[in-house]
Amino acid sequence: MSKISVAISSCLLGEEVRFNGGHKHSLVCTKELAKYFQFKSVCPEVGIGLGVPRKPIQLIGDPKQPRAVQVDNPNFDVTEKLKTYGQRTLPHLQDICGYIFIKGSPSCGVFRVKVYRENGMPNENPGSGIFSSVIIDNYPLLPVEEAGRLSDPVLKENFVNRVFAYHDWQQLAKEGLKINKILDFHSRYKYSLMTLDCESCVKLGLMLANGDGADIEKLGSKYFTLFMHTLTREATRHPTPMY
Repeated sequence: MSKISVAISSCLLGEEVRFNGGHKHSLVCTKELAKYFQFKSVCPEVGIGLGVPRKPIQLIGDPKQPRAVQVDNPNFDVTEKLKTYGQRTLPHLQDICGYIFIKGSPSCGVFRVKVYRENGMPNENPGSGIFSSVIIDNYPLLPVEEAGRLSDPVLKENFVNRVFAYHDWQQLAKEGLKINKILDFHSRYKYSLMTLDCESCVKLGLMLANGDGADIEKLGSKYFTLFMHTLTREATRHPTPMY
């Protein structure tokens, strides 16, 4: 089986591209996940021309629409450069089936990235990285995760499953959507869906059962959207029974 293409923050591969000239090499990625994934390395801060080493940047302002500025010089603003680089990168990511970002980065973080007020005090509400937000906004169903969270076996398994499912669907779509193929796809993932959300699994099944004569592209889009949203949920962790 050929490996599945997954984008990744360059520093997680051991590339020395961080602001301090270092890296954040993730053994989970390069030793475990590399068995299944072909990584596509991306570093937006280097991509927009920031050197290595360089002065660090941080997010300031509104957590919903933060700006990325140099820590000791708020007039050095790279927000628009990061957004533009994200837009330019999108066409090169059309073949990927997942993205692993670096935690806490003002450019690449996904969850709970620190955002500071104009006075330098931290905002109680976190934000997301400027570059990663562009990717996620344009590929909302793409499986994404932060490398640090992949140390959790449940989160790691969930991410891998989502990547494989996303890849399977992309292959299905390339061949041309047909109701019988979507039904076969659903049957392969039905039990995984049931462990996550029985109600959504039933909705997906009914959607296909009533799909005869429907616009196959619209049906496929509606099905896959709910399918991927369901897969993002964690399987229930049952406590070990006491006897």
